[in-house]
Order: sequence, then C-alpha cells, then structure tokens
Amino acid sequence: MGSCTKFFRCLLLLLVMIYGFSPPAAAGIKAIVSIMPQKFFLEQLAGDLVEVVVMVPPGASPHTYEPRPSQMMALHAAKVYFTIGVEFEKAWLERFRQLNKHLVLVDTSQGIEKMPVDGKTKDGGQEQGVNRYLDPHIWLSPRLVMRISRTMAASLISLDPEHQRLYQQRLIAWENKLEQLDEALYQATRPMQNHPYFLVFHPSWGYFARDYGLRQLAVEQHGSEPGPRSLVKLIDRSRQLGIKIIFVHPQYQGNSDRVLARALNGKVVKIDPLATDWLDSLKNLARNLTEVYR
Repeated sequence: MGSCTKFFRCLLLLLVMIYGFSPPAAAGIKAIVSIMPQKFFLEQLAGDLVEVVVMVPPGASPHTYEPRPSQMMALHAAKVYFTIGVEFEKAWLERFRQLNKHLVLVDTSQGIEKMPVDGKTKDGGQEQGVNRYLDPHIWLSPRLVMRISRTMAASLISLDPEHQRLYQQRLIAWENKLEQLDEALYQATRPMQNHPYFLVFHPSWGYFARDYGLRQLAVEQHGSEPGPRSLVKLIDRSRQLGIKIIFVHPQYQGNSDRVLARALNGKVVKIDPLATDWLDSLKNLARNLTEVYR
C-alpha cells in the first residue's frame, strides 16, 4: 500500500506540472466508467458525442484492478465519472477526486436498493446467517439498466444541453431495446418456474434472478473451487432442485462445470458479467435458456 500511495503522489505531481490545476479543454464529453457494460450503455445514449475510458478492462477483476498511468492521465482530462458501486471505486474514487478536482461524479446506482449476497458478510465470511455484503451487480438486470440509463441520460443533458433532444431520442430507442430484451428473458424463463434454481460459479446474477422469479446457487466456496466432498453434496442438492443449467465465466479454467454438467445432464453456458457487448450477451443467454427448457 505504501508503494502504491507513493506512486500515486508522484503521478499527481507530474500531472499538475503538465496540465496545471485545470483540466485541458476538449471537444465533446470525456467520460470515465468503471466497467465495460457501462461503456456500452453510454454508447447507446450518446454515440460518438462522448469519449469513454473504461477503468477495468476486459478480463480484469473490479475487486483487484489497479489503474495504469495512461488511465490516470485520461482521468485528469475527463469531465465526468459514472460510478456504479463496484469494489474498484471504493479503493480509488477519492484518489481520482484529488487528481481532478473538477471531475463530476455521477452515481448511476442512486435510488436502487441493493440486495444482499446469500451467505456473505462484508468481509466475505459468514456470520450466523447475517448478511452485510450488498450485491453490486445491478447491471445484470435489464430493468435496473433502464434506471441506470435514465440517470446517465439526465447527466449528459446537464453537461451538454445543446444535444438534449438527441440524448432523449436515443434514450427512448435504448429503452425500447431493453423492453424487448426483458420480454425475451421473461418468455425464456417461464418454463423454469417449477424448477427456478440455476448454478453459477460466482453469485453475480441475483438481480437477474429476482427479476424473473429464479434463484442462483453458487458453486464456489470462499472464492475457490469446491472440494470433492462439497461437489458431491452440490450435485445431490442440484438434482433435488432440478437444475439443468450452469453459468460460467469465459475465463473459467477449472473442470467442476463439466463434472456438474455430466452429473446433472445439464448445459454449461459461458457468459461474462462484464461483457463488452452487453446486449448481445443477454440475448444469447435468453437463447440458451430457451434451448435448455423448451
């Protein structure tokens, strides 16, 4: 932590020497987001009117990622940072504010009540059934993405009133796509209502599950693969629950997914919660669910 703080102070001094205390003027809006799905949402709303820098790149974890010097340079020139409540922001947001005191912070999770993650406390452990760890994965619910997008659009209009009508028109078009996706997912999950559980390795899909009357069951234990004994218990429980589908990250390197799929005669679906093309990823999920439960 000491070396990280020293590096940050040196970078801050360097940027002040280069730019002075005011961000450089730029055409359009330079925006910062934490994760790739946010970039996708902004592009639906603003097209090329906004230049977007993503702090956590594809394949990286929002829990552990540290920004590169080039990203810090981009942040110094940015006008707005759209936050969403991921772990990365808790560690770095205050430092970003020191780096760019003119930076507008927009909390796109405002007004959204966070759900607890089953069985986890704030530090990731267990505490007599008390759950203090709130699930940040609000972007995996199309219904919540509609609210996130409205917050983004309102902020874009405030920052760039000249293009208000365009932002409003693009928001309407984007909301229509979200409604169509929501309907497709609703139809795809209807056959699951008698057996609403599905397996996930990391419990990222709580809001998605809530929207469509489903329940996620996590495979990982304390962030790791289950041992043989735990895996046998999980298979037994999954059979009782009638589980037929397992969600895994594309980067997943283990073999528990194949063991589970064989034992349950189920299907492994690779889906990235941080997908670059958020809409296509969720459409593909709807297609997979329809195929498994038709």
